[in-house]
Amino acid sequence: MKYFVVSDIHGFFKELHKALLGSGFEKRNKNHTLVICGDVFDRGPDTIALYRYLKTIPSKRLILVKGNHESLYLELLRKSFPDGYDFSNHTVDTFCQIAGVSIDSLRKSTWYELKDPDPYARVMEAWKEIVKAVKESPITDWLKSNKWRNYFELDRYIFVHSFIPLRNVDGLSPYYIDNRCFKYFADWRESATDYEWYSAAWGCPYRQYLDGYFKEEAAKGKVLVCGHWVVTDFRQYINNKLDFGNPDVKTYRYENIIGLDCGVWREADDSLWHPQNVLILDSDDFDNPMHWHDGMIEELAEETSVPRIETITR
Repeated sequence: MKYFVVSDIHGFFKELHKALLGSGFEKRNKNHTLVICGDVFDRGPDTIALYRYLKTIPSKRLILVKGNHESLYLELLRKSFPDGYDFSNHTVDTFCQIAGVSIDSLRKSTWYELKDPDPYARVMEAWKEIVKAVKESPITDWLKSNKWRNYFELDRYIFVHSFIPLRNVDGLSPYYIDNRCFKYFADWRESATDYEWYSAAWGCPYRQYLDGYFKEEAAKGKVLVCGHWVVTDFRQYINNKLDFGNPDVKTYRYENIIGLDCGVWREADDSLWHPQNVLILDSDDFDNPMHWHDGMIEELAEETSVPRIETITR
């Protein structure tokens, strides 16, 4: 079996499809399995096309690990109206795509129409129609299904969205990342609570790794494979390499951690672009992972680069 591992697709189907084709992934090949480490939707324009593509891959060969954006999607369904971060995280965009509504037209016809005698009522009516369409969508049933798991373990590799669950000693929200205090617990696979898994999907993986919360697993020879945080930040904080703002940096590996999130980038014309990488693990040689990059297979290694443009992370 050969495993093709991606993370943080964020609704960019074309980039994913191109990367998978270039890496040699064949969805009809019984020896090919696709592993996704969370954050399938939000930010990109291709929610429907991406969902339809993933549904064509046999479920036995599609491993789905929950990310924080899967939680954001389901949380938004339970609210009466979006919070500000639902807009900034682009979960509202995903809902609009599913409902077939332009988020720009929604804003123009509801938020800024000063002539409307009752703009609040109009906003709520429009939003209720969107939520109704999303609740009736098979995408919602798919995200709620038991096909999604908190982690996937394969030989030496532990696949998560961001980090393994930890015990929260300081009592702060998972959104805080500075000066945190956690505790590793050996039986996290069996005893972690839903909230601890939820928190784990929001944490900062390279900081928790540097703080030593993976050392017990690393001592067993385990390797953490994660997304959630753009790989240029890994290189900056762990290796002191200043690549921030460079979408050409697509790989990260250091000792017992591999980062997969290339980041979503804002171009000069304000459009969004999301490079996609694929980690390839062959069951015949798990100790030597390969990485697809720019149309060729090469060993997963550090790359040199110079800063370019701004990234949108998490």
